[in-house]
Amino acid sequence: MFANYLKIALRNLRKHKAYSLVNLLGLTIGIACCILILLYIVDELSFDRFHTKSDRIYRIVETHTEPNQGERRFGVTVAPLAPAMQNELPGVENYARFVRLGRLTIQYGDTKFYEEFFVADPTVFDIFDFDFVQGDPATA
Repeated sequence: MFANYLKIALRNLRKHKAYSLVNLLGLTIGIACCILILLYIVDELSFDRFHTKSDRIYRIVETHTEPNQGERRFGVTVAPLAPAMQNELPGVENYARFVRLGRLTIQYGDTKFYEEFFVADPTVFDIFDFDFVQGDPATA
């Protein structure tokens, strides 16, 4: 039964080459697009999933709409927003704010190198699970 269907399919492929090529090309492009979209979604949903509380961690994003540039999103808000949200909204358990200090030159002996520096609230290690190579999260 299956061999008969295969013979008929091969005959139709040989008989209608252009039609078969268009159909196979469309099927191939459709499957490739579906796989790429699936990979993109899996990648987007996999960020920070190694934290034990990842299902309860959220990021606040501001949206600015400007006439010439359209809608732009920033992961930056005013500093007092986090404590106000914790006081006003019952669902906010904790918060951690990050401030980028920038790229600074560090010198150790004769060796100079650049490091990117961030400052965060002391509660950052209550929210995120980062392994320490040395030291204690309570005193960091």
